[in-house]
Amino acid sequence: MGVPSRRAEALATLMVSALEGAILMARAERSVRPLRAVARELGPYLDSCVAGED
Repeated sequence: MGVPSRRAEALATLMVSALEGAILMARAERSVRPLRAVARELGPYLDSCVAGED
């Protein structure tokens, strides 16, 4: 169970990059909106990657 190993590194890079970008935006905007938006979008995406495992 989990993310297929052939996709794990790329997905980890995507998630870290998105979260780091959201942190930068949240600081600039003085708002948690970017963090919430990223969490809302990445959660289901990662779930779909796990569910799509063969």
